[in-house]
Amino acid sequence: LFKNQSDLYSRKKPKKKDIDSFRDEGFVIIDSFLKEKQLVDLRICLENTAERERKAGEAYLYGKEGKNQRIYNLLAKDKCFRDLLDSVYLNAFMNSVFDRPTYHEKYGLSSMAAHVIPPGGEAMPLHIDSAVPDPIPNWMIRVIAVITLSDFNKNTGGTFVVPRSHKLLRRPKSKEDHDSEGIYLDAKAGSLVIWDGLIWHKSTQNSSNANRLGIIISYAASFFKEKFWLWALS
Repeated sequence: LFKNQSDLYSRKKPKKKDIDSFRDEGFVIIDSFLKEKQLVDLRICLENTAERERKAGEAYLYGKEGKNQRIYNLLAKDKCFRDLLDSVYLNAFMNSVFDRPTYHEKYGLSSMAAHVIPPGGEAMPLHIDSAVPDPIPNWMIRVIAVITLSDFNKNTGGTFVVPRSHKLLRRPKSKEDHDSEGIYLDAKAGSLVIWDGLIWHKSTQNSSNANRLGIIISYAASFFKEKFWLWALS
């Protein structure tokens, strides 16, 4: 029944080449995931949510100048964000990459947040999202799906990744933040970007004159315990 549902987000079944690219390179970009009206509505919804939290003094701002903004727990903020989780494409993709012999659910929602990088917003350090104690196992732990609500590129503070670094099974060292051979992901507004939680990546400085807006959906294997994530931040 689920597989026969109509998907509001224009795509339903992941292509084999997209799954293969994700597994080999550590990421994949799905163009035109959102329809135009959905893109406009989500952008307005996110901008209103971000402004509301700033005005209420509840915004999570970070960086040396406190320009970048994170919006956590989007599920509780507006129905427009919750609707994204109904995507047949996203659920089919996650079922494929988290596939393993088990009688339990293969994966679950770990978190849902948004990231706003305004003009002049600074870069983050290179990092991984599958934060577990060493040695890092060769299992699918976490997968990140980003809905781009504005263009992601080198000029706008787009995501920088080091292809195939998810196969190294380690965190980047501080010096590798400067000399790693990586690329800037080029994704138009309305795209879906999916990456392995072990890939080295970071958001970069926004040199444009507009906000860079993205919704971040984090999925995790059903055996993953968030205490690992808290350990990594401690």
